[in-house]
Amino acid sequence: VSLATSRGFQCPSVCVSSLQFAMMARISTFFLLALLISCVGAFLPPKGLATRAPAQQRGQMSMNIEVVFPGGKKTTAKAGEPFKNVAARAGFKPTYGCKQGSCGACEIKVNGKKVRPCVAKVPASNKPLVAV
Repeated sequence: VSLATSRGFQCPSVCVSSLQFAMMARISTFFLLALLISCVGAFLPPKGLATRAPAQQRGQMSMNIEVVFPGGKKTTAKAGEPFKNVAARAGFKPTYGCKQGSCGACEIKVNGKKVRPCVAKVPASNKPLVAV
């Protein structure tokens, strides 16, 4: 038994329709892609394994930075340390409102840039940070 196609050529009845063939081609493409991804995954490091050394080991956070607050209050801090902890250590008390960074009541300028100490972290710097 044969089936006629739109182009006039005969195909045996065991032949699948063009729609079925297209669906099978898509499915096999999906499986080939999944196989390729799983093979590539075998050469990647396991999840959770750090590929770079932490910032502290790279020397970025171990640097002591001098921070000068209004009234001449000074202290040292490490890059990435919460600004509110540094301010408290220096004896500087910003006016806090929400303590979540949304109200701006605690906003001060540090080296000319506006900072909200309630949520900000000490940036890496080669020079002292002056808070106004």
